[in-house]
Amino acid sequence: MKNGEVSLKRSKTRKSPPTKAMVRLTVSLPKAVLSRVNIIADQMEVSAGWVIRKAVIEFVNRDIPLFRSEEKF
Repeated sequence: MKNGEVSLKRSKTRKSPPTKAMVRLTVSLPKAVLSRVNIIADQMEVSAGWVIRKAVIEFVNRDIPLFRSEEKF
């Protein structure tokens, strides 16, 4: 490689494709909320993303019954 060139290599370990269609979303949270999400995630031994996903799905199921999700955690 020449100076300044970047080599892009694929990882040898590939994750299996998700079984359900998921869409990536980026959100901004107040620091205090993110801190609490991380505490909950640590207590439950799951990721912060899992906690946020669960909260959003529960919110949608509770407040918008027409769009109830079949997601189970």
